[in-house]
Amino acid sequence: MRHRPRLLRRLEGERRAQFLARYLDPAPEDVLVHQTRSLCLVQPREVWVRFSLDRYSGKYEARMGFVLGGDADHPRATGRRGVSVTDLQWQALGREWLGEEESSLTLDHDALYQRLDAEALYLTVGLSRSWQGEYWPMVVGVHVVPDYEAKSE
Repeated sequence: MRHRPRLLRRLEGERRAQFLARYLDPAPEDVLVHQTRSLCLVQPREVWVRFSLDRYSGKYEARMGFVLGGDADHPRATGRRGVSVTDLQWQALGREWLGEEESSLTLDHDALYQRLDAEALYLTVGLSRSWQGEYWPMVVGVHVVPDYEAKSE
């Protein structure tokens, strides 16, 4: 018999902030540029997001663009379209923010931080499986200090 995973505890406040800062990847370019590893934790200097929902087809998309600086930036991540976000809690938050009326929502860095009431934002960035001969970056986790809540469906 299998049991569903359950949340035992969450890192909150200062402990959460210290944990994320402590485990920042010192060489994210290994993932985003050289692709010698497939996962990293980063703190972007700038970030922007877009949530969109085609109400006719039901197609929903959460995307995020970000700039790290130095040699770690990836052209798809820094581009206007950004990269796909697969974090389920983040996707639920985007659906919540879209509500019943809006079909798309775009937020720049300052508007996003204000809406989240965020002190800091970290991303877990990974690489997709090979598609069209490339490994595509994607955001697999969005970690905000303080943490945010989203209603799941």
